[in-house]
Amino acid sequence: MHQTLHEIRKIFRNPRFCVVSAWLAATCFAILLTSVQGVPVPAVHDEFAYLLGADTYAQGRVTNPTHPLWQHFETFHVIHQPTYIPKYQPAQSLTIAVGQLLGEPHIGVCLATGVSIAALVWMLTGWLPRKYYWLVWLFCVFHPGLQILWGQSYWGGAVPLTGASLLLGALGRTTHKMERRFAVVAAIGILLLANSRPFEGAVLTGMVGLGLVWKLTRHAEFKLTTLIVQVLGPCSMVLGVGALAMAANNYSVTGNAWKMPYRAYEASYGWSPLFLWQTAKPKPEYRHHEMELYYTVDKTMNENAFQTWGDVWWAKSKTSADLAKFFCGGAELLTIVGLPLAIRRPRFRFALILMTPVFLAALTTPWAWAHYGAPAAPLLILLMFRSWIEIWLKTQSPKLRVVRWAIIGVIPVFFSIWFSSIFLANGIKSRENWASQRLNIERKLLVEHGQDLVLVRYSTDHDPNYEWVYNAANIDAAGVVWAREISDQRRGELLHYFSDRNIWVVDADAKPPMLTRFSEPDRSQQDWELGLNSINQTVLQ
Repeated sequence: MHQTLHEIRKIFRNPRFCVVSAWLAATCFAILLTSVQGVPVPAVHDEFAYLLGADTYAQGRVTNPTHPLWQHFETFHVIHQPTYIPKYQPAQSLTIAVGQLLGEPHIGVCLATGVSIAALVWMLTGWLPRKYYWLVWLFCVFHPGLQILWGQSYWGGAVPLTGASLLLGALGRTTHKMERRFAVVAAIGILLLANSRPFEGAVLTGMVGLGLVWKLTRHAEFKLTTLIVQVLGPCSMVLGVGALAMAANNYSVTGNAWKMPYRAYEASYGWSPLFLWQTAKPKPEYRHHEMELYYTVDKTMNENAFQTWGDVWWAKSKTSADLAKFFCGGAELLTIVGLPLAIRRPRFRFALILMTPVFLAALTTPWAWAHYGAPAAPLLILLMFRSWIEIWLKTQSPKLRVVRWAIIGVIPVFFSIWFSSIFLANGIKSRENWASQRLNIERKLLVEHGQDLVLVRYSTDHDPNYEWVYNAANIDAAGVVWAREISDQRRGELLHYFSDRNIWVVDADAKPPMLTRFSEPDRSQQDWELGLNSINQTVLQ
């Protein structure tokens, strides 16, 4: 048995084998989890927005034209002026679009999960000793946060993790010879970050740039001309092509090569500050009560949560602990114990210096989710592994062997418990989520009718986090169209425009949600006339 384990560890000392096998194993495991839990149902605003972008790209378009009745389809994290597209950078939607082209959007998420874990393994094998590669492989492939919380949703995280891992893996392997291939890999990582988490990615890119200069200039054989030819030249070429593509995307969406869709959205709907040091902007004129309520509550909660520096410290300390738990797989306390030992080594002290500004950048918004910390995650996980290794090395004496084996037993136990709890919680959520009821209604209409318009009605105490009005990229061609009612006049224009469809009303806040046919008396002649006049006015405008 011991000989077999020795042979297995010997195989895993090959970094190429580790990366390729991690990619295959992580992808298969993500697909296995999906087969057990079922295809995840989008529920968060961001997920619906990413799926809209995926539907757009899968149809071969960069963006969609504004619908004539776009006010009825306004929703969270989606711009309608000057074009119709999510506010986010395109990387996450592009990965989902790959899955849509293969038959199921979530396939793209599974593939992205496998690639991100393989990239993470590649990065870590460039920084850690070979004899610990097997541990890196096991931890990354079966990481509960990456596989369940990111891999079984559409929210994103895999793409910026991939970008950060490529950038940091290239840094770890760059020597005074300055191989061009690593410069190209680093540039690809920067572009992935720029198109997924641009703010935190920019901080990481800046830190890596400074770190590279520091690392190379300390070597006696460093030459500036070699740096320019071998690193800056290839990197600039790849980044130049990527920058042109990003500018073209911005121009297609917003009409301005320098204006990202996110800025266009914030100009129309943003109220609460995006960063802790900012102040609230003037309140926009919202056309829908649900959107006004959402941003009013968001602004109020943030103002109440960050009234003093003590509030900021307390809230961000808790967020930091949550991020550490997410990425360290529940073993963050053990990491803290070993960290002082790890950073005595210059290589890992350097990693801590690189990570700190990026980690802090993820905390600068009033809210923070795990994928905000994705650019810092490879360095955090690297320091975690080095901390474990240092504890292992310090407990080699016979007196401390009990401590060593206790640690060996505690890590997988805590890891397994956390994995199981997340898996079960995620499964329960996917079965009971309100979004499943919305999806069931949509599927029923598609099967039984095929061309439908659903008017969504909310109660006065509706929670705007449960949003029903999200549509496909081509609204007019969609089997089911979800719309808001604005007023009698605007309802008339909607009914006239979609007069060839079955008209339904859904009471979204009923228990369970109730779908009924739109009553014929409501289709009054006055509604039709008002609708026709309104459509004509819209076209003229």
